[in-house]
Amino acid sequence: MNKMIRFTTLLVFVFLSTNLFAQNNKMKERANVLVEEMNSQIISEDKTLALSENQKTSIGELMIQKLQTVKDLKKSEENEVKRKEAQKTLNKEYNQRINSKILSKEQRLALREARKKIKGKKNKD
Repeated sequence: MNKMIRFTTLLVFVFLSTNLFAQNNKMKERANVLVEEMNSQIISEDKTLALSENQKTSIGELMIQKLQTVKDLKKSEENEVKRKEAQKTLNKEYNQRINSKILSKEQRLALREARKKIKGKKNKD
């Protein structure tokens, strides 16, 4: 009986660990996609301003934190209006961190210009 309890506990632990690992991988993949998207936007303005590996890593870590915080926010906040407002504040905070601490001035300007062009194309459609 004691062995059965240990075995069951071990199975539950393995299952939970695997599940958490899979969720973290999804978040890392999503963060990497966002980082590459940002990099391609910068490169579209000037190829010499591409993100370095250190910048990609730093931005990726911030994106993972942001995605986790958004996930937690969605679970905790049931009021959609309040959740969206909190998410806007969160986006602003993380974008400020990226812009002020990671990107160079030239990269910030290139990213801003690329995003203006994208926004302009969407408004024309």
